[in-house]
Amino acid sequence: MAESIRDQIRTPAEDPLDSKLSRDLLRQFRSGTLVRLRRASYIAQSTWLSMDEIPRHLARMHAIDAAANSRPVFAAESAALLWGLPVQSIPERVQINVPPGSGQRSRGPAVRRQFPQLDDGEWFVDGLKVTSAVQTAVELALRQRYAWSIASLDNYLHGPTSSAAWKPSAQGLREAACRLPSRAKTRRVLALTELADAGSMSVGESISRANMHLAGLPKPTLQACFHDDDGLIGYTDFCWREFGVVGEFDGKVKYRKPEYLQGRDPAEVVIEEKIREDRLRALGLKVVRWTWATANSPNQLRSRLVAAGLPR
Repeated sequence: MAESIRDQIRTPAEDPLDSKLSRDLLRQFRSGTLVRLRRASYIAQSTWLSMDEIPRHLARMHAIDAAANSRPVFAAESAALLWGLPVQSIPERVQINVPPGSGQRSRGPAVRRQFPQLDDGEWFVDGLKVTSAVQTAVELALRQRYAWSIASLDNYLHGPTSSAAWKPSAQGLREAACRLPSRAKTRRVLALTELADAGSMSVGESISRANMHLAGLPKPTLQACFHDDDGLIGYTDFCWREFGVVGEFDGKVKYRKPEYLQGRDPAEVVIEEKIREDRLRALGLKVVRWTWATANSPNQLRSRLVAAGLPR
């Protein structure tokens, strides 16, 4: 079993009887063999350099939690990383929720924010205390740009992708939104919830759909099923049957990640996609494909899809 991030963190507390350990760790930090996560918490430089930004953020969270006298409640983007909800960017500092009037201040690698608890209970993911999945999704809807807010709510409604479980519910989102202290924030989350769709299968699809809405394009059907004489062709990301158009977001993960490749090499996946596309065109459909650059641009999406047959 791979060693957990928390087990790789070095602190003087790992051997309280060793009076020299604190000085030894500080010496290793100054020599460059350790990286400081927070005061008196370190991780091996080789480990740190092998991490991307998400494990690095999680390492800071574990270091903060290990040193706290009372369990911090991780929130916003920090909580989203634990729940598996998509975020537009990883914050430089760990996000922690504190009770109103607690007097706790932001310092070191953490930002302490006052935000009301939107539902009851306590939640833990990977041994860390977090805001609930529904509260985290609501906070992301308030903190992120429009398209990424939609992506986070789509992902919440689609359901958990890790061992951390929640029961997705549009009603739960609405109830949480109505507990917000600001009417403007409530209106924003309620409006976004009306646009969110559990049928979105990826962040790229969600970003695309949000920007289609901004571009004034007709609402697509998600995951439309198509057959021909040979049987099932597959499910398209977007479909406008009345206009004979289907759309496909072409992210790179399907050509890289094992869960998408399913034992095939990338070349096989490309060939299978081409055969699938030819079968769709044989039904009289126009197939439009796009990548991240187009997904992020309402104008480019509009141009591509109008050219394929959607109304201006």
